Formats: sequence, C-alpha cells, structure tokens
Amino acid sequence: MNPTGPPVPEECRALVAEAPGTTTYRTVPVAGDLGDGGLGTVLAAGVCGSDIALLRGGSVSDRLWPFVLGHETVVRVERCSPTLTERWGVTTGDRVFVEEFIPCGWCEVCRNGRSRVCPRTDFRSAKFLRYGRTSLTTAPGLWGGFAEYLYLHPAARLHRLPACLDAHRGALATPVANGLFWLRSVAAVRPGENVVVLGPGAHGLGGVVAARRLGAAEVIVVGRSTDSTRLATATALGATATARSDQDDVETEVRRHTGGGGADVVIDATGSPPAAALSVQLAAPNGRVVLAGGLTEAADAFPVDLVSRRELSVLGVRGHRGEDIAEALRLLADDDMDFSPMVSSPTPLEDGAALLARLSEPGWRDEPPHHVLVPGQC
Repeated sequence: MNPTGPPVPEECRALVAEAPGTTTYRTVPVAGDLGDGGLGTVLAAGVCGSDIALLRGGSVSDRLWPFVLGHETVVRVERCSPTLTERWGVTTGDRVFVEEFIPCGWCEVCRNGRSRVCPRTDFRSAKFLRYGRTSLTTAPGLWGGFAEYLYLHPAARLHRLPACLDAHRGALATPVANGLFWLRSVAAVRPGENVVVLGPGAHGLGGVVAARRLGAAEVIVVGRSTDSTRLATATALGATATARSDQDDVETEVRRHTGGGGADVVIDATGSPPAAALSVQLAAPNGRVVLAGGLTEAADAFPVDLVSRRELSVLGVRGHRGEDIAEALRLLADDDMDFSPMVSSPTPLEDGAALLARLSEPGWRDEPPHHVLVPGQC
C-alpha cells in the first residue's frame, strides 16, 4: 500500500553528479510507487567534505554515476507510510532529520545496536544502500538531499526536529552527533582531560563542541595555514588553542599546552596517513587515539612502536548512533549554545554546482566549515 498524503509532482529538480567534477541541475522523475516508504520535501541539505571527495571520482563514485549527493538532510514529510509512523512516530507535515545510513535492521550487528556498521551500509557490499551514495538507477532514484524531494526508505532512520530549530541549523546534526559519539562513547573523555582534534572541518568542530561539553581542560585544534577561518571557528566554539601543521611544531605546541605530557585523547578527523601518524605522536601514555577520518591510503609510516611503548588504545569509528543525532538536535536547539560560526548562509540548490566547483578548488578550505543547500521552492 502506498503511503498517504497530498499528491506530489511526477518530476522534480535535482543536482545530479554525472561524472568526475561534473554536476548538472536537471529534472529527474519522482516515483509514484513508494511501497512502505515515504517522500519528503527537502528543506536543507548539508555539504560534507566527503561529498567533494566523491565528486572528484574514484572507486566508490565509479559504481554510482549518475547519483544525487547529500546525506545530511532535513525534510518535511509529504507522504508517510504506516511503517514509518509506527517506527518513528512521524506523520505528514513533520520536519525530520534523515540519517545517512539505511541499515537492514535484522543482521547481527543491527540487532546488537551497531547498525552503522551493517554490511548494507558498506560500499563494498553488493547490497550497499545509503543516502547520498546510491545511484539514480536504483529505484526510486531520489537517494540524495541535493534535490527537491527525498525518498524515505522503510528502513530510514528519522528524527523529528524540535519546533524551535530551523532546518538550516538542523542540517548540522551529523557533525555534532559524530563528535558526541567519538569523544563520549568511543574515547570516554573525562572532565579535566586534554583533547587534540586534527582537522577543523565540520566534523572536527563537532568534536570541539563535544569535548567542551564533556569538560575537557585543553581542547587543541590542528589545521593548516589555509584553515584560518575554520581555526577561528574552533576558537569561537571553545577550543583553548590552535596550531598549523605546516607552520608550527605541533608536537611541541601540544606538549606546551598539556604540561608536557601530551593529549589524553587525539581525534584524527582528516583521514590522511600523516595525520594518523601524528595522532599517535601527540598522545600521552595510556592515551586514546580515535581514527575518525576514514583512511583511504595505507599509513606506511604509522608509528606502531609508539602504540606499544605508550600502551595507547587506537580506536576506529564510523558515524554515530541514533541517540547521538537526537542529542545533537537538542543541542542545536539550545539558545545557550551559538553554532552560527559553523555554518554559512544557505545556498540555493540551483547554485549548488557553482558551490561544489568552488569547494573543489585548492583554496576552498578558507571557508565556513559547513555549507547548506536549500531548494528554491522552500
């Protein structure tokens, strides 16, 4: 049975990734048969650094062309099946944040509450399915937030937005939730501990928010000289110090700010092999190193000997939990916290191709850490 709700058009506009470095704002079909799923009008969709990486092309993208990017999406529910209502308590007209993962729900890891590592969310799986990472040729096609409508799969994970939270800010839920999960649940940061975050992108800055909320004493953010805007944002969000890896002796700076001992927790949010190695060098004995960036190359110079000598815990992470998204939405709605430095003014969806092209250029890093695309109809 198709979900109930007002009629929707047969077509909509979407920003389609067609080939490496190429996006086209064009018309795509809106499926009439939604099965046990639903349909949402996109209100805002965040631009993640991984979107830019996918658009450059590579082993993952080459399986997908053409596809619609966008996996940090807020929608207004237009068509809602009884399945979605029963699972998430949502109905037509609700504004919801849509998690990027679409887990199967019944495999062992899903049953154990670790759906973020469900095989269906892994691009290596033949049954891979994920928002912003699924081809237009996979029915019903609208799998990305850079469009006027988003298909709501029956297994989609939906979170109602607080009434006082605008959609533009709600699109920050993923980086804030990631920071909460990485530092609280994985690294178990305790009050008074010292934290280093490598990479001042949106997700690294989500780590700054989490570290301050958890009572960290020193929160040191490391970027590059091209990251001046983002490092300033880190300071505005509560970082106690910043460093530039291409100008400063980062290890010396970290030890100076931590009384010589190094960091209790180091988060690598960059995904680069040099940063992974630096993470270990910056960690204090018995410290925790969290590799959150998703290494795409072998870290040949990874200092395994330091891991042993200092008895470090090296922890891999992927995404977040549903409860982290829920808490992130509550934080974003809190008037006592100012997230405005993290996000730029909304960009109309029809101007999205120009934005993505600019963010693909070498100097793009000196920008606000989080951009949001908004369809013109909204």
